[in-house]
Amino acid sequence: MSLVLPAHNPVRVAEDLALFTHMFPGRLGVAFARGHQSRSMQTLTQDDAVSHHPGSDARNREIFDEYLSIVERAWAEDSFQHIGKHFQVPYPAGGIHDWPLADWTRAYGGPGEVDADGTVRQIGVVPKPVHRPTVFIPTTTSPRTVTDAARNGRTLLLTARSREKVRSIAELYRDTARAHGRDLRLGEGVGVVAKVFLGDTFDEAFDLAVQTSGYWFHNVFQAFGFNEGLRTAEDDPRRTLRPDDARALTRRMHEAGLLFCGTADQVRDQMKGLYEVYGGGRLDWFVWEFWTQALPGELAPDVQRGQLKTYAEQIMPAFR
Repeated sequence: MSLVLPAHNPVRVAEDLALFTHMFPGRLGVAFARGHQSRSMQTLTQDDAVSHHPGSDARNREIFDEYLSIVERAWAEDSFQHIGKHFQVPYPAGGIHDWPLADWTRAYGGPGEVDADGTVRQIGVVPKPVHRPTVFIPTTTSPRTVTDAARNGRTLLLTARSREKVRSIAELYRDTARAHGRDLRLGEGVGVVAKVFLGDTFDEAFDLAVQTSGYWFHNVFQAFGFNEGLRTAEDDPRRTLRPDDARALTRRMHEAGLLFCGTADQVRDQMKGLYEVYGGGRLDWFVWEFWTQALPGELAPDVQRGQLKTYAEQIMPAFR
């Protein structure tokens, strides 16, 4: 899941995550997203900057970019000042006057935090992170998001679409990174989010996929346009893509490479192409979009544990 940064205070986010690095040294990564659902975004941000509203996408991205730059500066610098369009550190940018503990801040804070008159000029996050968390940026198809991530050294998390789309986005990321002085191989700095379903037979695994991913995407997510990345040349471009039922949608996700399905051997074979970025590369990250199984009674947790155990023992070792 991603932290929707425009709906949060970036200084608070930077400090909270810095604390987590002390609890889990070397183990923390965080995904930052722009947010696009009006129901939650408008309520939490008290703003109309929701990316799917006409004319608001640019404002949403502007806020996101500024907030993320604040988070990264807070991690990197002992103290800093930020005078931005949407946020100021400190506030107001002219400084906070008559700070009662000015002497303490001069002694123990960062250089320049407090001036000779006792005015707070900069703010620092305490404690500093033990390590800089890996920053993941999720995307579906936006070229701007891909190039921004590559240019700033952030890891791209791509929601799998067609094999051709995965390859083309990985190439765009690599080429942009190289243009900005980072000589990356294809797949370096890139992750793919996809679904995995395992069973004793392909049909058993496919049925699990239909009951979970297929059900939710057919009944909920396609209303938000999530199926549009599954289009083929045969689909009518004038009509919203709505497969007949959950089984038809699941079949299409599997055929496109968005969903891996079958026995452990079959899933390993299916994932090999993705791992190689469909020719000539090596993917850095794979994120399993794990769906709880919609089974009755006490059976569901056992099935879920079985899926995780099979994946960890029979699939992960082939790609680590």
